[in-house]
Amino acid sequence: LGVTWDVAGRHTTALRASYGAYDDRLFQLVFSAQGGLVGNPPFTISSNAANVPFVLGSELPVVAGTAGVFALTPDIRSPRVHRVNVGVERQLWASMSVTADYVGTFGRGLFGVSDVNGGAGVPQALRPDPRFSTTRLIGNLSSSDYHALQVVAQQ
Repeated sequence: LGVTWDVAGRHTTALRASYGAYDDRLFQLVFSAQGGLVGNPPFTISSNAANVPFVLGSELPVVAGTAGVFALTPDIRSPRVHRVNVGVERQLWASMSVTADYVGTFGRGLFGVSDVNGGAGVPQALRPDPRFSTTRLIGNLSSSDYHALQVVAQQ
């Protein structure tokens, strides 16, 4: 969505504003053991199970030893990025103009990883569940903000 307004009606000063919302897609590589957020072989063991009858937070129905566990939050969704731009352009004389713009980008619900069983710096015996080396939760855990002032003079 964008709008432009000729402030004085003399075609010398223009005010511009725009907004856009963009959804990213969930892509399989994020969740694969071959380079995604779940880890990098040969340091991880991965397996897939569908329709396993257990509840998050309860004991896992497998003997895991010190294997890693990687899980997705049940409410994971596509990340969204908002982009805004507000600026003014002023013609100084026939061949010169100056523009000043505020540019902002805000990422919400970005993919992130939470190491819920302690990170690499936590000794195995001191982890909340010492049976597992890594317990990572992947979800919409991150956000980002970008703010900029852009000033341009053209002749």
